[in-house]
Amino acid sequence: MENHVIELLKPITLKKENCSPLIFETGTLLKVLMHAPGGLLVRDDENFNFLISLKDKNTLWREI
Repeated sequence: MENHVIELLKPITLKKENCSPLIFETGTLLKVLMHAPGGLLVRDDENFNFLISLKDKNTLWREI
C-alpha cells in the first residue's frame, strides 16, 4: 500500500469508559493503515490506531 496520509480539518476527541479522552487537534496528520468498509484505519505518531468514517471526508478530514 502506498503511504496515504490524511489531515484533520476539525479536532477529534476519542472517549472510552475509565480512560482519559484523547484529543487530536486540527491539522494533525494521520497515516492510513487500511481501508475498511465505511472507514479508514489510521495511526498517529504514537502508534495509536482508530477508525475514521469515510462519510466525514472533506468535512472532518482530507486526503493529502
